[in-house]
Amino acid sequence: MLISYNLNDSKKMTPKQRARVYRVILETGIPYAVADATVGEIDAVGIEAAFVLALNRAGSSLMSNQQDRYAKIALLIDGRRYKDLKIRDVSMSEAIDFEVVAEDKLDQTSATVALASVVAKVHQEITMLGLDLIYPEYGFAKHNGYPTKAHKEAVAEHGLSAVHRTTWNVS
Repeated sequence: MLISYNLNDSKKMTPKQRARVYRVILETGIPYAVADATVGEIDAVGIEAAFVLALNRAGSSLMSNQQDRYAKIALLIDGRRYKDLKIRDVSMSEAIDFEVVAEDKLDQTSATVALASVVAKVHQEITMLGLDLIYPEYGFAKHNGYPTKAHKEAVAEHGLSAVHRTTWNVS
């Protein structure tokens, strides 16, 4: 089923293709975790530190669902700039360091990362659809939170909403 999709770039897949792949992931029970950082956290510590915070949350979530607490879990990250990250599961009484594998374009060589990219993109799309219902004037369903011309114009007209980062550069 998954072979029929070009999984090496979730952004090149249509929303319908991503939804089909996501459904297969759910049906097969492939373990995954999605974690976010809040707007407040991003504004307080910056986007990179908030990314690391979300990685820690996702890793800890995966560990809490493991039958074997000492099972080896590696975090695969698309982006070499993260190769020196130290990620730990601190959800239990003892902290466990995760192995981190970070390489550029890892989504093109790792089926696991390609599938994770689909999960992340579907999560983003679902989140943006929800935000679009609450803040229709910003058009989140159309731009998925990216700083498009229309998004910038909406912010210029309506100001920042409660879900916009105050540190976001709208120019």
